[in-house]
Amino acid sequence: MKTIRFIKLMCFSGVATAFAAGMAAAVEPGLVTLVNPLMGTDSAFEFSHGNEYPAIALPFPMNTWAPYTEPQSNPFFYQYRHEKLFGIRQTHQPSPWIGDYADFSLMPVSGKLAVTEDDRASTFSHKNEIAQPSYYKVHLDTWDTTAEVTPTLRAARF
Repeated sequence: MKTIRFIKLMCFSGVATAFAAGMAAAVEPGLVTLVNPLMGTDSAFEFSHGNEYPAIALPFPMNTWAPYTEPQSNPFFYQYRHEKLFGIRQTHQPSPWIGDYADFSLMPVSGKLAVTEDDRASTFSHKNEIAQPSYYKVHLDTWDTTAEVTPTLRAARF
């Protein structure tokens, strides 16, 4: 009889512990939210402050997505001190010192069609920008719209 009560108590204890752990996991943010992809993005060719770009991607990605504040031909394509966004680009570039290939960009616009980088560029504020490894969101002042991207296994959702 004591053995059965002990087993019931152990089962109840295990269920209660699993439930509490599940509740804690639902409340606590994951470690990925501690990563700031904007760190190291205040670089220039003349002096490096990290030579990074805010990569929005899953681990070991087929594609990386990143906002860019410089013309697409510039390998230092995101510079934190700039407040004009040209688009969100799909890239394979691991570093500004290594060239990119087969990249393209997307930019939401409204009204008159704008296809060149300069025509579709928009001002933005870092106060209205959220950058996480798995999510990027920015309010585009010129177009009065919000752009968001989250990576998938082989592409992204906008």
